[in-house]
Amino acid sequence: MNRKNNKLSKEEVAYLFKHVAMEVDYFDVQNEIVDHLTKGIEAQWEQGADVTFKEALRKESDKFGVLGFKKIQDEKTALLKRGI
Repeated sequence: MNRKNNKLSKEEVAYLFKHVAMEVDYFDVQNEIVDHLTKGIEAQWEQGADVTFKEALRKESDKFGVLGFKKIQDEKTALLKRGI
């Protein structure tokens, strides 16, 4: 795959928000995860990986493990409940 630049399109970012929203309820946590995914996908392309957007997304999502994004949401919720 040969991209003109190594940046996600607006449509790809919108897709990320939809993808993350399936598991994460809170927008601030969604935003944090989308930012992480965006940076990871773009880093793959900058390093010359010849992968599609969805392949790169799968690789980045796999880094979150079996519990996926839900674990991050649960951790953030616990911190908020403790007032941190």
